[in-house]
Amino acid sequence: MVTTTNNNTASRYRTNPGDGYDGVVRVSFGGYYGTGSLLFDGRAVLTAAHLFEGLAGSASVTFETNSGTQTLNTSKTLIHPAYDKTQNNHDLALVWLTGSAPMSANRYDVYRDKDEIGQSFTLAGYGRTGTGSTGATSSNTANPIRLKAENKFDADA
Repeated sequence: MVTTTNNNTASRYRTNPGDGYDGVVRVSFGGYYGTGSLLFDGRAVLTAAHLFEGLAGSASVTFETNSGTQTLNTSKTLIHPAYDKTQNNHDLALVWLTGSAPMSANRYDVYRDKDEIGQSFTLAGYGRTGTGSTGATSSNTANPIRLKAENKFDADA
C-alpha cells in the first residue's frame, strides 16, 4: 500500500505506462490483489506470501504497459519457508507465469547491497489507498490503481 499525507490520487502519485514501473504488477488471488515485481528472467514475480494464506489454486498477474493491459495465469507458487503470518516476517512468495511477460514490461533484480540507510527510494504498487493521517480510505473492492511515492531509509529493523 502506498500511503501519503495528502490526496493520494494526485497525478504526482500516479504511474503511467512507460515511466519505468511497467514490471510492477497486480497479483490477483482468491478475490484479493496485491503488488508484485517482475524479476529479471521475465517468468517469475516476487510478491507477498500473505496473499496466498490458506488458499489453493492459481493466481493471475496483470501488466499495464505501453502495449496495453495483459493478464497471465500462474503455474506455480512458492511461499518463503520461514513465513510467519502472525508477525508478517518473511512475507515473500514467488509465482511463475504460464507464459512470457510482455517485452515492454520492466524487469527488476533483488537489491543485495547493505548501503540503503540515508538513500532515497521510490516505491510503487497496488493496494488500498489512504493517507498517513486517516489511514485507508478505499475498500478492498475499489478499482486498483498503480501509485508511487518517495521516501528515505532512516533506519533498518
